[in-house]
Amino acid sequence: MKRFLPQRLPDHLLIDTFAAFSRAKIWAEHFLPPNTLKTSKPPHFPRSPRHWFDPASLQFRLTVGVTTFSVLGLGGISSWTSWKMQEILVNTHTENITYLAERFPQDVQIYHESFPMQESLQFAIDKAPPNVLIWVETENSEIIAQSQAFENIEPALRERLFSLNEMPKEPEVYQVDRRYLVLCSDVLAVQNRTLGQVRMVQDITEDQLMLNRTMQGLRIITLLAIVLLAAIIAWYIKRSLRPLRRISQIASTISANDLSQAKMTLDKAPTEVKELAEKLNEMLSRLGLSWEQQRQLIGDISHELRTPLSVTYGSLQCIQRRGTSLNEMQQELLGTAISETDRTIQLLQSLLDLARADNSCTYVRSETLLLNDLVADVAKLTERGRNHCIKVEAEGDIWMTTDRNSLSQILTNLLDNAAKYSPPDQPIIVTLSQSEHDTLIEVRDYGCGIAPEQQERIFDRFYRVDNARSRATGGVGLGLAIVKTLVESMDGKISVWSQPEEGSSFKVTLPCQLHH
Repeated sequence: MKRFLPQRLPDHLLIDTFAAFSRAKIWAEHFLPPNTLKTSKPPHFPRSPRHWFDPASLQFRLTVGVTTFSVLGLGGISSWTSWKMQEILVNTHTENITYLAERFPQDVQIYHESFPMQESLQFAIDKAPPNVLIWVETENSEIIAQSQAFENIEPALRERLFSLNEMPKEPEVYQVDRRYLVLCSDVLAVQNRTLGQVRMVQDITEDQLMLNRTMQGLRIITLLAIVLLAAIIAWYIKRSLRPLRRISQIASTISANDLSQAKMTLDKAPTEVKELAEKLNEMLSRLGLSWEQQRQLIGDISHELRTPLSVTYGSLQCIQRRGTSLNEMQQELLGTAISETDRTIQLLQSLLDLARADNSCTYVRSETLLLNDLVADVAKLTERGRNHCIKVEAEGDIWMTTDRNSLSQILTNLLDNAAKYSPPDQPIIVTLSQSEHDTLIEVRDYGCGIAPEQQERIFDRFYRVDNARSRATGGVGLGLAIVKTLVESMDGKISVWSQPEEGSSFKVTLPCQLHH
């Protein structure tokens, strides 16, 4: 029986087949519905944060501002009312004393026409209201007449009043031994004869204490009113800001793929908020249109650039394989052309990957996988391509639910980066560990390292360290930028530790369960 051995296809068929495969792959990536490739992320509905005690929030500022003005207003009204009531009380009694002081000499003169001076003084004193104490004192401090009500007051208070040497001519309120008294003194002259000083005292303690209790009750009512008013203001402001929180919640659920269909509808919202929602809807429509144009541009770039470059790359390789008649210079130029074409294809692929990661074009498909196997597969591919020894160290079997393709690209870029900038005789160590909620992946190399002042920029796009990330390595400065974008899209973190001439360590922390 004859064995049919496969024969080598002609070069032009190889080129056409390679180009057709590239076009089919590009068409499938960009024009098939997303669900035919990977599962898209369902929208995430975050809970609205509370801003009760956030000094920077609008709700807190409005509540504090309005409440402060209300407190100042109610406090001012309460203080003015208390002051006015005190003034009315004092004026009422001082006017009464003033009237008695002005009337007393006239009454004495009228009674003196019919009675002796001593009896006239007593008659005039007894005519005064019972709550007013009056006594007449000579220049020798001798009391020649006094109210009978002195017999009913405490002896200590009576002695205290009689011992007062100076009293105001105009009625004023004084506190004497926990009593509130209106004091007044004036010269008593009858028929051009000076008899001495007439002194008048009115006890207004009960009225003053009643006023104090009234003012205390007013302050309590004012305080309760302030608390109630502050609660009402806070509730009303919170209710008034509800449309803005609704806008925030709607905006947080809008993804890049929903821009053209997204719409903010608000019922019973203020006119200004409705206008804001309408402007936001217009902006979303414009963003959706721009996003669709950008996605179309990515597809056009893939068709218009990647396909011709792939064909050119294949053609150059065919020429190299059949170029036995080329001289040394032609072989060198051909090798340079192949190398630069391959580098351009890699650059274009990196740009497309970064654009997809930035714009959520990478549809996430979560699956439960054994991280040890995935890292081992990626390490074998890197070893073959870079001729490096890669050691994987793990604390047992590590299972996690995540997107396999994104994680594979993260591992590929990190291992490729470590292999580029470390000697072939130095191993690359990948350490895997897991906690209750997170999975840690550490890629350690013993290469040239990164200076501390340059470590903050290594995740920037197109940034390459001058000494290590040169054009000779074949990198374009996008690998770590893609890694960081993919890690953050998977709710993870990435950090770097490095010392010059000692190597670098990249740590990636990912959640054990990807919530998408």
